[in-house]
Amino acid sequence: YQVSDKLRAGLQIMSRDFGPLMNNRVYLDWAIADYAWQDALGLRFGRLKTAYGLHNESRDIDGARISILLPQSVYPERVRDLVNGLDGVGLYGTLDMGMAGVLSYQAAAGKRDFDQEGGTARYLESSPYIAKGSISSMYSRYISHIQLDYATPLEGLRLMASYLEGEAVFDVTTAEYGPIPGGMSARVEISDYSEWTFSLEYTWDNLIVAGEYREISNFEQNFIVGGNSVPQDSQQEKGWYVSASYRFVDWFAAEISYSEFHNDADDMDGDFFVANGQDDFLTWQKDIAFTGRFDINDNWIIKAGVNFSDGLAGGFSADYPTAGEADQHWMLYQLKTTVSF
Repeated sequence: YQVSDKLRAGLQIMSRDFGPLMNNRVYLDWAIADYAWQDALGLRFGRLKTAYGLHNESRDIDGARISILLPQSVYPERVRDLVNGLDGVGLYGTLDMGMAGVLSYQAAAGKRDFDQEGGTARYLESSPYIAKGSISSMYSRYISHIQLDYATPLEGLRLMASYLEGEAVFDVTTAEYGPIPGGMSARVEISDYSEWTFSLEYTWDNLIVAGEYREISNFEQNFIVGGNSVPQDSQQEKGWYVSASYRFVDWFAAEISYSEFHNDADDMDGDFFVANGQDDFLTWQKDIAFTGRFDINDNWIIKAGVNFSDGLAGGFSADYPTAGEADQHWMLYQLKTTVSF
């Protein structure tokens, strides 16, 4: 709702059926008040969307792209509650640098409580030292992010860098693993969590070529069990993709993309999973995706797509505790229709 020339407000209510994650529960996805004081400085507060990558803020706007699902190597649906936003305040603005191009910025800081049935909780419960389904509470001490979006002097070329960091605390029941005893109540502290995302997009007539790289590093977990601290090794995840899309006619466009995700950059071959009796391909996921978009009219879109995948790093490894339970090669068929008013 446009309250005035400078002030607008909005919110999104969401519900979905997504495997075991928060099925059919209605929750507040985002809600903001936005005061655009001037081009160079605006203020937002509320449940803000996280500014990272080319598409995270517009991931639910179907008309803004061709693909149905964004590349899961950079925009994972399983942890949407982590990457979607924070409760806090943010600044943003656009600086016109003349012949040097246009630079836009965003920065925000706040906190976020996480649902125990959400994807972030399920992902953490994939750790071998946390009993599945045992997270009883989870919240962030803080989350902050900053993004720079540069429209270069070369027409159609856009460069972007995004950074996010935070700390979180959650209460669990332990599973026996190494020095950690099983069946104990524990508090887990995640510190030095950080993400970098680098993006490039080039538009030439009806062709759009894009690529993004995302890295999560310093993922340190400290277990506090019975007053004793048991630190865990840090973990580094990496994901990237390249894509090309083309609008052939007014009513049809198509896209092809290739993406890779590795949930442990120091164990690209999956030796950790093999040592625990699981499949090595739980550490990687490689996808080739094809999507076609049909614009029936100005208000109605139909999309169809298929993904060919190798590996299951985009899933929850705890769902496949024994080798041979999962398929390394699999396909995903997609069909979507959207009506806008």
